[in-house]
Amino acid sequence: MQSIIILAPVNSREKEILRLTEMYHVSFVNKEVYSFKEDSGIDEVRQIIHSLRLAHSGPGYRMVLLGDLDYASIPAQNALLKLLEEPPNNTILAATCENLSMVIDTIVSRCVVIKKIPPARTPVDVKETKILDDILESSKSQRLVFASKEATSREQAISLLTALTDVLYTRLHDSNRTDHKITADLLNRTQKARSFIEANVTPRAVVDVLLLGFPRSLS
Repeated sequence: MQSIIILAPVNSREKEILRLTEMYHVSFVNKEVYSFKEDSGIDEVRQIIHSLRLAHSGPGYRMVLLGDLDYASIPAQNALLKLLEEPPNNTILAATCENLSMVIDTIVSRCVVIKKIPPARTPVDVKETKILDDILESSKSQRLVFASKEATSREQAISLLTALTDVLYTRLHDSNRTDHKITADLLNRTQKARSFIEANVTPRAVVDVLLLGFPRSLS
């Protein structure tokens, strides 16, 4: 059976996962969930492979859900290749992601991609676009000053990262732009930064590291 990638935002995945669960009669005891947001490396893949050596219980299929595959490191993705190419018998391998550009082509070619992209987001406003442009054009010291003003609290930092995510998402899906690879990388970094803040890492430190890693421009 061919493996599956569910291309969808986090809040749009559950319906498709439930549909697959019902289609293949997957019981709750035969559903295993892994998240590459928590561990993006080889150790997570080894854990998955070890688990698949064990027989599953009862009739129906086993489902292994590889959450947020676009957060997985390149070595981890390479380690998944053979598994995705030849899933074990009676096993559904379903990966989820929002940013397909961050998944290596050899994985994408081995999977059926189910697109569950919602209607186009509300266009970002001029102010949000200017925030990103100003960051890209500023020096490292200027970025640190900006962070000191705009990321003084958890709520403020998340608001900033939400604005950056919206702008980057819009640019990533703009067919007239030629910087999709760089934009995809920045979107991935911004999403990871938000997950760190939501896990109670110091907001200012996270934003400092994120902004210092941005290039001087996307052109």
